[in-house]
Amino acid sequence: MEVLNEFLIITQSRVQLLQDMLPVPSKLGRRYGVNEWLTKTEPCHQENCKCCGLIGKEKSYKINGIKIKPAPGTCSSYNIIYIFICKICVTPRKYFIGRTVKTLLEQVAEHRANFYRLLYDASLKLSADFLQDNSDTFSLATHLIDDHKLVCKSDFDLSYNVFILRNSSPSNLEVNEQFFAKKLGTLKPYGINTCDPFGIPFLFKNTSFDLGP
Repeated sequence: MEVLNEFLIITQSRVQLLQDMLPVPSKLGRRYGVNEWLTKTEPCHQENCKCCGLIGKEKSYKINGIKIKPAPGTCSSYNIIYIFICKICVTPRKYFIGRTVKTLLEQVAEHRANFYRLLYDASLKLSADFLQDNSDTFSLATHLIDDHKLVCKSDFDLSYNVFILRNSSPSNLEVNEQFFAKKLGTLKPYGINTCDPFGIPFLFKNTSFDLGP
């Protein structure tokens, strides 16, 4: 009995030592759902996740001449600026930048659902809601349907990669979205975005480019 008790005490001590060695989750992880040990955007590997297959695998990307490293996060990350890459567009490659307080998984699902809506109901383009929409709600959908003439449901997942550009506080999402959209040139006709987040000229005069998470 004494041997067993001594074994349990030693085991508990070792477990506590290992716990003490692990880093305490930071504010970044708590606020944005970011895993502390990630160095770029990674699939969440949750069962039946429909976002994992779209996550870009590269450690860095060159977007319109600017080197970009994906921010740390997964399909479950939220409060983010994200970027879609059209794999069909080659010269030049075209991109879409968006913002969301939802998870990346939820936001990708919304874009996919809007693609399905346009596929099933082409008359939607003539509706007041569509014509008066001052957001990028249907931009990814219309890019595939109008620019590439795609008509299959599977085309959305086959045509796009996505990753997180920046983890952001909710209050700064619009500013950060406009910053990246302007800096990386994702507004039409050079990119897929059809709407400026604020509908006003670029807010930033400096030439610095913060690539932090």
